[in-house]
Amino acid sequence: MEFDFEKVKPAIKLPVLIGIVFVIIYYAVTTATALMASQLAGASGAISLALGVLSYLAFFVLFIWTGWRTVKKFNGAWLEAGTASALASGILVVFHYLVNIVFVAVVYGYLFKNPAAAPTGAFDPLASAGSALAGSLIGLTVLMSTICCIGDLVASVIVNFAIGAVAGYIATGKPKEKPAAKAATKKPARKK
Repeated sequence: MEFDFEKVKPAIKLPVLIGIVFVIIYYAVTTATALMASQLAGASGAISLALGVLSYLAFFVLFIWTGWRTVKKFNGAWLEAGTASALASGILVVFHYLVNIVFVAVVYGYLFKNPAAAPTGAFDPLASAGSALAGSLIGLTVLMSTICCIGDLVASVIVNFAIGAVAGYIATGKPKEKPAAKAATKKPARKK
């Protein structure tokens, strides 16, 4: 079996685009939940938990589909399927990291520099810290996000390679025979 990267490249385009949409929706809902924390009366934690679980399930299904699609649509083997899932996962982890950095810099940076503009609720303790902590907290957040991103990247690539490879292996299952071919290969009945 020879690995063909040309089958992997087109196989990851659509899953990466779908994953980018998932990440953007995740941050939009997270931001809306955080900004409306006081109006949600304690439900923001449950919403965040549900969003996290749905996010994991959506990405799990996305990477299974990526492996399956690599085999069925692009005639790849299980190795290309695993590689496509792992590569799509790696790209999405890096995209998620970059969006997280921008999110922290824009949202928290704005709130620290303009504490009066901070809404009550989720950002209230952050806003009360004042603008003196803005640079150091954002820097610390970027550092922690980078460390977590590296670990997340390695784990995600390994796990999603396995997920895509298994989905690809299942997709390469034994092809079904056509009924006419099956009847032609059937042994004639024995006469008594």
